[in-house]
Amino acid sequence: MVEEVRGFNAEELNEFLKGRLNGIDNHINTLTAQEVEGADFLALKYELFVSPPLNIPVGPAVKLDISSSTSSMSTSPLSMFIKTVVDNSEITKKNSETMKENSKTMKENSETIVQFMKEFSRTEHETVSITQAKAYQSTWFESVDVEYFLTKNNSYLGSFQQSGSVNTYLRRNKIPTDTEDNVQEWFNGLMKSLPNFSKRKIAIRDTHTNTYLRGHKPDISVFMEDDIINDVYLTMHVQTLLEVKKRKSFSNLLDEDKGQVLNYIRILIRQQPLRELFAVFLSDRFYFYVMAYDRRTKRYSEHTANFNTGLRLFWVLINYSSPFTTMVGPKSIDFKPSQGDLARIRLKEYLGVGSSSSVYEIDWENTSSAIKVFNSGYDPQNEVKALQYLNNGNFPNVPTYIAHDESSIIICPVCERFGNRFKVPHALQLLKLLELIHSKQIYHRDVRPENILLDTDNNRLVLVDWGSAIKITDRNQLYTYEGTITFASPNILNEDFGPYVPSASDDLHSFMRTMYILRNQSKMPAIPRGDLSSKARGIKEYWNDTLKGPLWAEMVNAVMDKNYDLLTKCCYIFTE
Repeated sequence: MVEEVRGFNAEELNEFLKGRLNGIDNHINTLTAQEVEGADFLALKYELFVSPPLNIPVGPAVKLDISSSTSSMSTSPLSMFIKTVVDNSEITKKNSETMKENSKTMKENSETIVQFMKEFSRTEHETVSITQAKAYQSTWFESVDVEYFLTKNNSYLGSFQQSGSVNTYLRRNKIPTDTEDNVQEWFNGLMKSLPNFSKRKIAIRDTHTNTYLRGHKPDISVFMEDDIINDVYLTMHVQTLLEVKKRKSFSNLLDEDKGQVLNYIRILIRQQPLRELFAVFLSDRFYFYVMAYDRRTKRYSEHTANFNTGLRLFWVLINYSSPFTTMVGPKSIDFKPSQGDLARIRLKEYLGVGSSSSVYEIDWENTSSAIKVFNSGYDPQNEVKALQYLNNGNFPNVPTYIAHDESSIIICPVCERFGNRFKVPHALQLLKLLELIHSKQIYHRDVRPENILLDTDNNRLVLVDWGSAIKITDRNQLYTYEGTITFASPNILNEDFGPYVPSASDDLHSFMRTMYILRNQSKMPAIPRGDLSSKARGIKEYWNDTLKGPLWAEMVNAVMDKNYDLLTKCCYIFTE
């Protein structure tokens, strides 16, 4: 009997416990959900059954049936299967001797459990793991069931055929517990065993050494075959991800690993702005976890299943075109310059969105560039002319114009948000640029944090979005206001955003307020409700209250006097 049980896989052990031992179903399901196979089952100690995660209660034996020299016991509840029944009969004594011999065999087969317990007892974690765990713990998740995912496209879970490639792989290949690389290799083999009948031509790739996901290396990435060109993977084209781990806990997957999945899903949310539903998976071969996000409700959800159920869910969602695992949005666009042929440009990465355009990274003539795709009806000619003028005049810290058509502009370099990298030199660069353009009667009219980017190759500030820029030739001409009302100057607010005469002080007020927000990023003013007059009054009151300290009061006077030298003091608030 011992030799027979030792050779059982998890499914065979499950059937054995139900059919031969007359155990209680929920206890058996709890046990086999841990994916314990025959040899490991024999090595389990009593304490593991009655403590988490199994928590199988101890109770009296209801039935004890001993027959022949091999003996068999039928007990309920299941916990009594591993308890020694004290009896003075001669048969029981013989059985005790047999059990002692078996215990020696069980001890010899306990290496897997012991090794796991040693790994689990290690408490050293890198700072990034702690941070990931805290990120997960501080995010609210709704617990959902499998139907939450299946009802989105009326699919059903089904099962893999017993004689199919998946079950054959699981029976023949035991999950390693020694290294993450071996676990990765095991999952790679499993992914190749998954049947693929979908018309979507899905490609499942090992990316655990590839930093394509904004510097992260997800273990397994799912794409459409057409989206992989020359083995180049793009975040914009990801359908879903699967992170794999070696087993670290009997009870569940760790929060730090779920935090890693949370990082992934947040990257996808930013990179695929038109997509509404997201799902990313995590597994250690014993549990299968899925994290989801709904952009419409701005809510996260999660579900943990046993391995077989979770694997089927993963397979069903990617094969049946679930919105949880389907990328949404443009992958390429047509570009037709005034002089030149129509070109189909492949979009590499989503960079951001503004009030009039979406911005993507592309390759243009073998050079990394950015393309601004404008909203329908928007005319890019003003920005084209502004950039051409600035480039011809060798103005620093502005984008380089490359080409345009009726609905888009190609520029370089590809820049990033500053984050916490904004320093004194960057502030001085911006102020110097404003002084230069103002000397030519050019006004940007939309200076704000979102339009200040970093050229990481040169650690250089770049002021973008020149679509509202103007060059004044008539000082008496009134202009329609364009810009971001939160950063509008008193000159504009006093007119309730009506027609006004642009001035250098408008840009300088926006500059000063931008410096304040970059230094105090949690203090962005809220836009008041009501008509334009109410909004203008609320914004004036906010800035009057906020900028009343000695330094800022001095800077307000410098702005009104267009004193660029004095305004440099404002730049040095970033020295701390």
